[in-house]
Amino acid sequence: MINLESLVSTYGYPALLVGTFFEGETILVIAGFLAHRGYLELPWVIVIAFLGTFSGDQLYFWLGWTKGANFLMRRPSYRVRVEKAQNLLEKHQKLHYLRIPFCLRTSHSNTFCHWTG
Repeated sequence: MINLESLVSTYGYPALLVGTFFEGETILVIAGFLAHRGYLELPWVIVIAFLGTFSGDQLYFWLGWTKGANFLMRRPSYRVRVEKAQNLLEKHQKLHYLRIPFCLRTSHSNTFCHWTG
């Protein structure tokens, strides 16, 4: 029978890397709890979470930079929403660069819209 300890020791760090790559906040809270309970080591949780989040941010930025304009041209129904997001970014340029940790993942869509316009 598989218990929590063996499951976390086998898949904990890879799951943390993948989880922070796509959506980090919830996974990071769980990993922090598991580190607190002794299932994971906190320094490794910090390093792996940073690598996963940084890699995800870079990939989403690159996708928006290289593929975003073509993606939006094929979907005219997105035009109104993209223009609204771009207007908000232009209106509040300084606030766009002050990222709050809870809003980091929304920065993916902002970056995507920012570099496709």
